[in-house]
Amino acid sequence: MKEKFKYAYYFTGGLVLLLFIQFILGIYINLYVNFPPITSHGFMRMPMTNFIPIMIHMVFGFLILFASFIIFYLMLKISDNVLIISSTISFIFVLIAGLSGFLFLFNESNTYSFLMAFSFIVIFVLQFVNIYRLSRIQK
Repeated sequence: MKEKFKYAYYFTGGLVLLLFIQFILGIYINLYVNFPPITSHGFMRMPMTNFIPIMIHMVFGFLILFASFIIFYLMLKISDNVLIISSTISFIFVLIAGLSGFLFLFNESNTYSFLMAFSFIVIFVLQFVNIYRLSRIQK
């Protein structure tokens, strides 16, 4: 297996794992974390036990952003149009999900929650497209 294919497989598989953990953390936050009212002092009044899952969720978000950028770079090196397009779309949806999560912290709008969930589905499907395409190219 060529090095660039091997790294592309590893990072794509790692991204799928990170996405799964991120989704579970998002569900936990949605169900069990109580946000303070917007009119109060915001996060300053949030109990630390509520803030820890949010911080872990944010760290995983940055890891996903980093991994999706590396996957985009690796797909550019492989020079396959399908892989480049799917990794570009995936990276864009990672940015959309991150921005939606950031904006969700301030007004808890269901629209931002929906955008995060929709972005997760698109990114997840596109990573399996990448895995399938990598296996077909390599043969």
